[in-house]
Amino acid sequence: MSDWGYTKNGRQVGSFTVCVMFKKMSKEEADDMRATYGFDC
Repeated sequence: MSDWGYTKNGRQVGSFTVCVMFKKMSKEEADDMRATYGFDC
């Protein structure tokens, strides 16, 4: 199994594993990663 992701217009496309991992992170950590790296999940 593999995951893929890339940045388009400053937003992450793909990276579905990271989206699942957000559920295990603190809200602050997940919010920081969303803001810093452009995750939309």
